[in-house]
Amino acid sequence: MKKNYLFLVSIVLLITAACGGNQKDEVIDMNDITPQAKHKEPIVKAEEKASDYGFNRTVADSIGLKVMEIDSVEEPFFVDRFSPRSQTKVYLQLKEDKILFCQWTFKDSVKTKNAFYNWIDCYGEKCKSIHFGQNVNFQKDNFRLFMNETSITYISSPLKLSTKDWQAYLKSVSGMEEWKLIIEQSTRGRAKWIRFFDDKLEERLQQYKKVWHDERRAKEAALREQTEAIELARRVLDENKKLKAQYTAGEKTYIETVQSHTDTQVTMAKREYKEALESGDADRIVEAQSSLNDASYAAQQ
Repeated sequence: MKKNYLFLVSIVLLITAACGGNQKDEVIDMNDITPQAKHKEPIVKAEEKASDYGFNRTVADSIGLKVMEIDSVEEPFFVDRFSPRSQTKVYLQLKEDKILFCQWTFKDSVKTKNAFYNWIDCYGEKCKSIHFGQNVNFQKDNFRLFMNETSITYISSPLKLSTKDWQAYLKSVSGMEEWKLIIEQSTRGRAKWIRFFDDKLEERLQQYKKVWHDERRAKEAALREQTEAIELARRVLDENKKLKAQYTAGEKTYIETVQSHTDTQVTMAKREYKEALESGDADRIVEAQSSLNDASYAAQQ
């Protein structure tokens, strides 16, 4: 009986130990006891990275731009002040050099034009004021500017830029093909304005340009007259100085001549007076005395 009891207790203990072992196996996780690889960032394809910056590398490659790297531009631009709905500002690194690509989209045409006109009124680091349609040099590098009803696209680079290629890119990416304005400028060249407006607006713009040119010509004429007047005054002043110098020199020569003549007269009168005294001739003495007095008086004047 005692042996049976011990046998049953032994079985119970074995079963209990077996159950406990099963519970321990369920708690252990193999990830906790085996080496784990370090966490890696997911590989982002070039197209996905470009898309994050708002630029499409694939379309750019299709127009011949072999973009090697795309970097976001952090520094602010003047147009940023006018609350665009969205913006893209990136540097496109090519083999030869880089291209700056900026695009701002706005709520409507009023906001677009407001941003554009304020920008050209204070363009660049020196805040250069540029009139609409003015054929001047905006900047050192090449650039292209495309503007439609709700967007402004600005592209700048030391490299040559193709207006046709960039139009193809913008059309392919966002369907943009109806432009209100395109500005082209080559390195150190003058801006070429290509406008796409209705006839009435074009007429008003031409009138505005005429007024501006008239004002410019009037200012240039006034400046030219002022410059000529200053030059004339300078010439008169120089001439007066020369005449004064000549007069002074002539006067000095005249004085020296007169002085030399009077000195000679005094010397001769003295000699005549001396000879008259030595001769004892009273009349001659009186005459010599008179001549000496006249010569002495002339020398004192």
